[in-house]
Amino acid sequence: MSYWTTRWLEEVNRLQEIQAEEMDKAMAKAYEASARRIVAQIKDLYQEILAAKKDGTLLVSDLYKYKRYYDLLNELNAELTKLGHQQIKIIEPHLIQMYLDNAGILQEHFGFSVEIPLDTAVKAVNAVWCVDGLNWSQRVWRNLADLQVEFQQGLFDIVATGSGTKDLTKTLAEKYLAEDAPIKTAYYKAQRLIRTELAHVQVQSTLDEFTRDNIEYYEVVDSDDYPGRECRSCAEDHPGIYKVAEAEPGVNVPPFHPNCRCTIIPYVNSIPLPWEDLFYTKKRA
Repeated sequence: MSYWTTRWLEEVNRLQEIQAEEMDKAMAKAYEASARRIVAQIKDLYQEILAAKKDGTLLVSDLYKYKRYYDLLNELNAELTKLGHQQIKIIEPHLIQMYLDNAGILQEHFGFSVEIPLDTAVKAVNAVWCVDGLNWSQRVWRNLADLQVEFQQGLFDIVATGSGTKDLTKTLAEKYLAEDAPIKTAYYKAQRLIRTELAHVQVQSTLDEFTRDNIEYYEVVDSDDYPGRECRSCAEDHPGIYKVAEAEPGVNVPPFHPNCRCTIIPYVNSIPLPWEDLFYTKKRA
């Protein structure tokens, strides 16, 4: 791999890590705050209903008898809706910035400069590219819908165990705040989503730059081929040279799987052209 290719990939890797870490930090705070508010709501409901039972016992069927239970469902929905909007507010600007930064780096190495309209980046970021037919923000909402179901089921499980008020705080913490709790799993899914989307946006930005600069072919580069990235051997699964016009995410262009860290590099006339030659050719032109 040429010097300029390695430099570009190292710089892109650094940018992706910065964007991912900033999003991770903000989302961890949002998820933790939501989890604690939801646990407090569930605790209040449980104690309120249990206190209303004269015999001091509570059955799952009893939940449906209390308006407070349905109020809790609405509160859960409102809390998770708030969390969803927080995630979108955190994620979208970083994805847009990744698109623009990658384009800027490529243009610098190619030796030209074209101003990219913001709406071009926004359109690329929010496009549907996965086989599930959803874009990244729709997957955020799907994950949170699954989480709401998990919270409801968790409440049923707590009631079924017959936990009393004495052990309730410990039970709730184990059910909702432990490392294997549903909201923690949802957070891990969110982490995976942002890293996969960052990879997609970087590659899409690269493809768009190749199109603008009339580069017709590209090669998939396994992330193991350059430092600081870890991935399975995707390049071995997708060998060869591909046309930019026929690029299809997940088929012949990364990401090929969640957390995929591979990318693409340019080919000219189906012959690998050293990056520095391409760079100086553009400069001379």
